[in-house]
Parts: sequence; structure tokens; C-alpha cells
Amino acid sequence: MRLLRNPSKEGLLSLLKDPTKHIPCGDYCYILALQTNIKANIPINLCPFWDKDLDKEDFESGYCHYLKQGDSNSLLWDYCKECSINVG
Repeated sequence: MRLLRNPSKEGLLSLLKDPTKHIPCGDYCYILALQTNIKANIPINLCPFWDKDLDKEDFESGYCHYLKQGDSNSLLWDYCKECSINVG
């Protein structure tokens, strides 16, 4: 597995101490960034646990370091949250 973001183990361990502080609220693995003067793209802040497996097809490429799992009949590749943290 080749990961796009590939965070360090030390970085992940510090995030895992209190994941609710770092996992975005809502149904997605991101929140909209509050920036102005962006014309083409909508800026987002990704969940620090979200990643992409570069060895997989696009529709199977999502990976969650918090859950320690990749896409398997899920929509992680499309930033849809699979964990139940900060949902709703």
C-alpha cells in the first residue's frame, strides 16, 4: 500500500489520544475552510486520519488511519465518513 499523505506513527499516536478533537463534525471527512478570494476550487480541511491508497482504483482508494481500514463497499474515497465520531 502506497499512501498519499502517509503520516508518521508518532503523529497518529498523538492524534489518537483525543480523536474527537481532530475528526471533523458531520458526515464527511472534511470541513469547508473559511477562506475568501478562492475562485476555482472549494477549499477543505481534511480529517488528519483520511488518506488515499495510490495502489488502488479511484473508487477503492480511500483509507482511514483511525479505523485502520480502506474502502470495502464504502465511500471513503469520496470523503464519506465511516467512523461514528462527531456525526450528526
